[in-house]
Amino acid sequence: MVDPPSTAPNREFADGGNLPSVDFRGRFERFSQDLEAIMAIHTADHATVNEKLRDYIELGKQITGFENGFVSRIEGQDYFVLESSTVANKLAAGASFALCDTLCMDVVNRRRTVCHARLKKTDLYALPGRAFLDTEAVIGTPFVVNDEVVGTLTFCSTTEQSEDDELAYRVNIVHLIGEQVGKYLETVRTQRELTRMNKLLSQRSQAVEEFTFATTHDLQESPRSILQLSSFIEKRFGEQLPVKARKKLQRIHEVAQRMQQQIAAIHKYAQIGTGAHDQVVNLNKVVRAAQRRIRERIRESAAEIEVAPLPEVHGNARELQMLFENLLDNALHFSKKNEAPRIQIRASTAEPGLHEITFRDEGVGMENSWNDLAFRMFGQLHDARKAPGTGFGLTLCRKIVNVHGGEIWFESAPQQGTTFFFTLQDDHEHPGAPADDPQPD
Repeated sequence: MVDPPSTAPNREFADGGNLPSVDFRGRFERFSQDLEAIMAIHTADHATVNEKLRDYIELGKQITGFENGFVSRIEGQDYFVLESSTVANKLAAGASFALCDTLCMDVVNRRRTVCHARLKKTDLYALPGRAFLDTEAVIGTPFVVNDEVVGTLTFCSTTEQSEDDELAYRVNIVHLIGEQVGKYLETVRTQRELTRMNKLLSQRSQAVEEFTFATTHDLQESPRSILQLSSFIEKRFGEQLPVKARKKLQRIHEVAQRMQQQIAAIHKYAQIGTGAHDQVVNLNKVVRAAQRRIRERIRESAAEIEVAPLPEVHGNARELQMLFENLLDNALHFSKKNEAPRIQIRASTAEPGLHEITFRDEGVGMENSWNDLAFRMFGQLHDARKAPGTGFGLTLCRKIVNVHGGEIWFESAPQQGTTFFFTLQDDHEHPGAPADDPQPD
């Protein structure tokens, strides 16, 4: 239930101190109607978050008589519009500004509901944000979570207001609406975080199942024993064996070695997701470390690798280095014959808080329909004798991206190269400690 408004010092006329006393008993019928309208929005089912925010804004505009209203998110010194209702849609959802250029800066600094009835008398009148909507009076209230202002609800008028008990009443109602909006946004954020964690848990459970299947069905025999036995036979009876038998023995040796490599890859796979994932990771440093790990292969192939500036993300530096190392290794492995490999790595913003990384090579490519098969465990798409490998590289890539809360896919065609896409969380969405610089093993 919404608490009755008061004239407590967390609401003020910024130009003239705390609000004057408001006789709510004399406005009982009006206050009851306004309170009922607030609770109706609070309890209503809305198709989207923005629809509920829009209803709160429209109610606030109706009660205050102000022409413009909007809900914002504050991140450091940046100001993002979540939803708005303004004259001629002048301020649209998704717009962003420097906080210091907005009228909300004063609300954030004061950490309370504030009303400026005559902005012309204040230093705020010179701000670009005031001129943008021709604002002469403003009411703003903050959303505070864990003692930090994370957003605001603001209403702007193109005419000056009188500092009387009627305006004081409207400021108190805006404060009540702001409390409901703040609680709602925090609930939405918590639900989204819970959904993300449930998805992560589901992905990890699937990974355990795949690991169990692989170790039970594919790795029951010890490749070390096979290698020892084949080496013994070759040394003891090698010269006595016919050519065909020696070739078969060599093939047994190669298969056993490949099994060892697969076991090592499975060990890496099992370790992914077990370390800390709360680091701020500089992807530029991660890519450089991955290149150092396979610098001999890069040098021998004369590969050209172009890396555009990459962002900082939230995650585990060692795992992300493994991700890029596997993608680089894959690009070199499947480059075109007699052509130096060419690789491009770029980044863009997929949506607020989410980066999309693009990894492009000009190699032999593959069928685009293999998007599922290519990421499966042991999902080797080429003849192992012609293109030896564990069939595990892209499986590792998928798990690394998944445990970081992202997705990975590719676009490709035979002889047309392959472009991998994957998403990673922005470090501002999940702040953590800076990661140590990745180092080659």
